[in-house]
Formats: sequence, C-alpha cells, structure tokens
Amino acid sequence: MVRKKEQNRVSDELTDLIERFPNMRVEVLSSPQGHLLFVGKIDGIKNNSIQVSDVDGEKVPPVEYNTPVKLRGNTGSSMILLDGKVSGSAEQFWLVDQFGLLNSSNRRSYFRQNINLQAKAMLVNAILEVEGQKTSRNPSYIECQIQNISAVGVMFASKENFQKGDKLCLKNVVLVSEEPPIDLNCIVRRRVERSNFIEYGCEFYDMDTKDQDRLIKEIFILQRTELRAKLGNR
Repeated sequence: MVRKKEQNRVSDELTDLIERFPNMRVEVLSSPQGHLLFVGKIDGIKNNSIQVSDVDGEKVPPVEYNTPVKLRGNTGSSMILLDGKVSGSAEQFWLVDQFGLLNSSNRRSYFRQNINLQAKAMLVNAILEVEGQKTSRNPSYIECQIQNISAVGVMFASKENFQKGDKLCLKNVVLVSEEPPIDLNCIVRRRVERSNFIEYGCEFYDMDTKDQDRLIKEIFILQRTELRAKLGNR
C-alpha cells in the first residue's frame, strides 16, 4: 500500500511537472554510472510512463527492457533528477517508468562538461588588503586553460598565483563556435598546486537566470557533440 501511494505521488509530481514544462530537455544517463546515452526531450507521460525522444529528432540508441536509467533536466529554476527503468522502446523514443522519488534541487553542477579551452582570466579585486596594508596585484588578463565547466562553476589551470576568495573574470569565453562569447565572473573556492601549474575550482557569481540557461544550453550542445564523436569512432 505504501509503495502504491509513493508511486502515485511520484506520478502526480511528474504529470504536473511535464504539463508546466512541455518538451523539457533532459540528459538520458546510464545508471548508476552516469554516462550520457543521448540528449533527449520529454514528449509526454501516459500511465506512469515517460516518453523520451532525441532532442534533434534522430534515432535513439537500442536498449534492453528494464534497463535502469537516469533522467536529468532543467526547469529554468531548478534541476530535476529522476531514476527509472526502460519499459519499452522504438527507433524514435524510449518509454521510462518504475520511477524513484523525484528529486528537485538547485544543484546545477550536475551539468558539468570536460573541455580543453584556452581563455583569459583577470583578477577583478586587483587592490586587496593584506595584513592591514593595501597591495596592488596584476589586473591584466592572464592566460589560462579551462578544464571543465558547469552552470554553477568552472575549473581552470594557470601559472598565475590566485588565492581563495579572489574574484576573477573569464573574458570572451566561446564554448560553442556558433554562439557569441560570454564573460564569466567567478570566485576562487579551491586551489591545487600541480608540478608546473595551479588548478582552480571557481564558483560563478552575479549570473542571472538568462545566462545560466544559456550556459546549460551550450553545455548540452557540447555533450551532444562529444557523444556523437564517440559513436562515430566505434
């Protein structure tokens, strides 16, 4: 009885969610590994099953019945994480049911993509107070290499000695060649010294919802491009 009530509650949540956000874009991931299988969109829900098709209308990968998967999506204000199992499939879609509890959160870091991108970082707080004395530090743009990026932060490597709490600006970052460059303001939260460079984990700040949504969209494009490249090399 408890399990039935739980399933009904999850179904109600999903139905309401899909009605409010039609054609929601989702990552379809293997479970529990979390490998990206394809980038899809939710077509609708019937009898407690979600129909998911490829976001570009292409054929979806073949899949076995009852394969566990994860669906990860974005409503614009929160992330959606959902466990389920494949209950049916065709060339153009998968059906997913047997859901675990719906998990909504603001943890946009789930949309993280490894990249290898040259960029330039500038110390925004170029005048810092150190031990009671103001010290001028280099405000010019420094070469760096972005290693991965998500909708909440970025990791990059540089020979420059930034400190935790430093505010930086990554200037004219181009993630997708067809899209205009974007400036990313971030705060250093973690630094790890390597043999010949320093690795920085940074959190974005002063980023509005429009820029966050754009970032997620471009990360989806990067993920889809990477997936196609892997499939093409098989």
